Amino acid sequence: MNAGNIIKELRTKKGLTQDELGEVLGIKKSAIQKYESGMITNLKLDTLQTLCNYFGVPVWIFIHPERIKNLDEVIDFYSDIYDGEALQKLNRKGQGKLKEYLNDLLKIGEYTEWNVLMEKVQY
Repeated sequence: MNAGNIIKELRTKKGLTQDELGEVLGIKKSAIQKYESGMITNLKLDTLQTLCNYFGVPVWIFIHPERIKNLDEVIDFYSDIYDGEALQKLNRKGQGKLKEYLNDLLKIGEYTEWNVLMEKVQY
């Protein structure tokens, strides 16, 4: 999977045409076509930020697309957890607890290895 594939899949899952996505990003349809075909591989930073914000996905999927096994799982995970709505429902105490839980999980090896959302990549 590459960035162009990801853009196309995100766009089609949302039911957008290339023109519509171009309007969202402030670019022309021809640029969307070039991204999706792989003719342009270096996304501008502002385009990347807008894509991530609009689709609710993390920036790493465009930086390391080779780590993605299942884009649907990545999208579901991030939209369920980091859509902002869930965090907004927590008060300050709840947000503090969430941060504590995350820090505790990060200390446990079985939870910090690459999981089903990403492939292990040897560098």
